[in-house]
Amino acid sequence: MRTAIVTGGSSGIGAAICQRFLDEGWRVISVSRRHPELAGVHHVAIDLAQPDWCASRLETCLGDHSGPLTLVHNAAAFSHDKADAVDAAYLESAFRLMVASPAKLNQLLAPRLVPDSSILYLGSTLADIAVPGAFSYSALKHATIGMMRATQQDFSGRSVHSCCICPGVTATPMVVANTAIDETFLRERVSFGRLVEPTEIASLAYFCAVSPSLNGAVLHANLGQINR
Repeated sequence: MRTAIVTGGSSGIGAAICQRFLDEGWRVISVSRRHPELAGVHHVAIDLAQPDWCASRLETCLGDHSGPLTLVHNAAAFSHDKADAVDAAYLESAFRLMVASPAKLNQLLAPRLVPDSSILYLGSTLADIAVPGAFSYSALKHATIGMMRATQQDFSGRSVHSCCICPGVTATPMVVANTAIDETFLRERVSFGRLVEPTEIASLAYFCAVSPSLNGAVLHANLGQINR
């Protein structure tokens, strides 16, 4: 059986990705602080923003699994901050969550990544551009694309592929809590005039997982931005 490991699978895009892989008959493991409210998902309780989190729980959950794996680096955090007003403690915590922990997971799971496995990264529109008031998030999501490109290079010859999905403004709890979204914003900034649905990103994640030809690709999924 194929297995998907999704970080931050308890809500939003992560939960939608877990559900999509479940629907496709995969075994699904969520690595997250909170238990996903999805029947059939195995939960490994780890706070990836904490230093020195224990990897043994994930190893125990995987057991003697030897088939293809898809690792989805989805966990993220957002805080409004600016280049001249950055909370160093927050930035360090967010770096662990969004950069250091994905690197640690790659290293941990590398021996298990048999041919047809994949490593997927969830970037953002802000992995390619920046907007005022999102310094930490923009910087770390830019790093996400860099990690994917380096992963693709370093796994060359192993038949393990990697790509990065960059959602636009998506209808998730994190976005709703941190972004002022109204009809004017959608009409002026998004070609389709609506938010991206988590299920749309989940469908793209599954397509990426089973499509080795996308190795090294950055895929923007934002319903079309309106440039002004």
